Amino acid sequence: MWPQDGKLVVGGLKTEVKGVWLLADKASKTGQKLKVVRLNRLDVSIEGLPLVASDENDSVIVLDCAGESQADPARLLSPAVGTDTLRSFDAKLEGKLQFGAGKTGAARVSNWKQTNDAVVWLVRLNEVATFEATLVYDALTYLKRHRVFEGAAGKELQRGSSEAAGIYTVTAGRQTFARSVKAGIQVRETLGRVKLPPGRYEFRVAAKAIAGEELFRLR
Repeated sequence: MWPQDGKLVVGGLKTEVKGVWLLADKASKTGQKLKVVRLNRLDVSIEGLPLVASDENDSVIVLDCAGESQADPARLLSPAVGTDTLRSFDAKLEGKLQFGAGKTGAARVSNWKQTNDAVVWLVRLNEVATFEATLVYDALTYLKRHRVFEGAAGKELQRGSSEAAGIYTVTAGRQTFARSVKAGIQVRETLGRVKLPPGRYEFRVAAKAIAGEELFRLR
């Protein structure tokens, strides 16, 4: 979402910024440059942006850094942003979890078969913030190929199936939510309210119990 107050905070940028301009505005590169304000040792604010984006789909802001850019690994969250989305592809995977192909239908984490698997995000806050936490995942249920085998009563049919099921936990700071997996595609589970003071935190999604072939596929 394009900032409505003309200010854009770039979180985690440690390197000094010598100048900044809109790529679509050639005049700003040689004349009226946007203003850069260092908020703290990790964050900078770009000020003087137009109220309307130059391109609604792909507006580019160029930062001229004094040397190779260095970034803090923690994601800056802000209460000023309507929605802060932490995607699974931006997280650190623990255990034997795997990233999907990254396309719309496969932008998720799979192979969640062990309770020591986890998805972790490092985040930080510069001010007190309250969030309504929601988790989005796929929990697939489908049939595998049936198998015919010789049993005590002769030939018997074994129906093959696979499902995602179990109990997961979400930890944000000192708060932990536990929920049972619900079958479906893009299940949106509302967890509850999270209030955090300024600081650095670890957001962790983990398995408490796995009752199917996998827990689920986190988006």
